[in-house]
Formats: sequence, structure tokens, C-alpha cells
Amino acid sequence: LQRRPTEKGDFLFAVVAQPGRTAAELLPELLARLTTSLTFPKTMRWGRGEFRFVRPLRWLVALLGAGLLACATTPWLNAGALVLLGLGFAPAYPCLMHEVPRRFAPDATLTVIGRQSGASYLGGALLPAAAGWLAQYSLAGIPWVLVLGIIVLAASVRLLDRVT
Repeated sequence: LQRRPTEKGDFLFAVVAQPGRTAAELLPELLARLTTSLTFPKTMRWGRGEFRFVRPLRWLVALLGAGLLACATTPWLNAGALVLLGLGFAPAYPCLMHEVPRRFAPDATLTVIGRQSGASYLGGALLPAAAGWLAQYSLAGIPWVLVLGIIVLAASVRLLDRVT
């Protein structure tokens, strides 16, 4: 304890020295706390285990990856950010394909799946080229475009949930 003079008189202050920790030490603990503290009306379970997590967890992982990519200063952080982005987006396409027969009439199912496949191939061909073009002008803009894309994708999924 230290006694320090202030405008309102002498006060006692507790001085605690706490050493800093690296992001690699803090991140697993913070992410575990974040995923278990979030509550949503619908939760999911991995396999037959008891651990439950919120449905939009993949969006949070993708946003975390985009945020990390925005402030990454080393190649390892860039690689980690891209892995997080991939983990966040990976379930989207199979989930969309899986939902088609339930949401659309049987005679429209093949057409919808064909359009989804075409859109995914088109996106896979155009998005890397668009990111390269954007990188010529502003490398810092790419993560923000990804964040915007995540938001648009999440909003379109919500819209489709209401419509179908």
C-alpha cells in the first residue's frame, strides 16, 4: 500500500505489479471464456458431447480472422488469420447444399443446387483476382472488405431463413 496526496486529501493506493502475457497465452483463455459465455436461443452441440455453443460461432471465428488479418504484422499472424477465415466460412457451403431439399420444392432442388455450385465457382475465380486488384491500391483495405463480406453473407442467410 502507498499513501498518495490528492486534491481531496491523502488516500491509500494498492500497487500491484502484474507481468504482461503474450497474445498466444491470452487468446485461448479469452476465446474459451467468450464461447461459453455467449447465449443465444438456439445452440449446437459437437458430436455426442455435452459442450454446447452458439450457432453463429462460425461467423465470430470468421470476424476474428478478418480482424486479425487487419492488424497482422508478421507472416505467422497472416497465416493464422487466413486459417480462422477458412474455419469460419468452411461450413457455409455444405450447410447451404444440405438445406436445399428441405426448403425448396423437389422439382426446383437440382436447379437451386446448380446455381449454388455455379456461384461458388464464380466466387472462387473472381474473389482472389478482386483481392489482388484491391491490394494494388490498399493492402489495408482487404480485411475490411472481408468483414463487409461476412456481414453481407450473414445478413443474406438471415433473410433467406425468413423467406424460405
